[in-house]
Amino acid sequence: MTAAGFPWIFCSIYFMFALGPGHNKPWQEALIAGRFAAPTSAGILFTMLEAAGMKETWLFRKARILAIFDDLDTLLLMVPLKAIHVGAKWELSIDLIFVTILLFLMYFFLHSIKLPATWPWVASYAFGVAFLCEMVHFLSSSEFSDPNGLVETLHLEVLLPAFTVGCVIKIEDHDDSHQHIHKDQTLTDIELPKKECGSFIHADTVKLCISAVFMVLVGFS
Repeated sequence: MTAAGFPWIFCSIYFMFALGPGHNKPWQEALIAGRFAAPTSAGILFTMLEAAGMKETWLFRKARILAIFDDLDTLLLMVPLKAIHVGAKWELSIDLIFVTILLFLMYFFLHSIKLPATWPWVASYAFGVAFLCEMVHFLSSSEFSDPNGLVETLHLEVLLPAFTVGCVIKIEDHDDSHQHIHKDQTLTDIELPKKECGSFIHADTVKLCISAVFMVLVGFS
């Protein structure tokens, strides 16, 4: 918990005591504000280790798992934090049910669903997760879908559903690019492998561009 927990605690203490008289936040609000203000370790840590040429090392794989779980435990604590801040509202049960379903899917369907894992598909999964979370936020806060204000605004974090998608995908390590040639076959009988749209742009190039944009946005924030 230290990589995500300590920045959270320090930011919360800052909001409670360092803003000055009349501006310090109550501890309930400070905990939630510190949750969003504290830096997370996952994205920036991956980018720095990969830039140092440590992508294929055991340290990178170990740090990736620990950093993701550091962010996940903070995310799971958001439901009780919201309950402390706003009280026991029925909208929080939606968050709780959503988190419970995702944890169930991760545990019982770990690496068991065969889905394509090339970078265009991974990008489409990411877009779908972000679109789902943003649509839930929009529909629960828009005057068009809820003109009477019957439902409080719902915030679904993208980290847990994205982590769930990565857990349930089964990636098969095989290479079909080399075909076995029969002795009676000629060169014209050999079927050429079909190129997918993602093969024209290498996955490392896409990852480099996304990492660069991420680092710039981190600097701006």
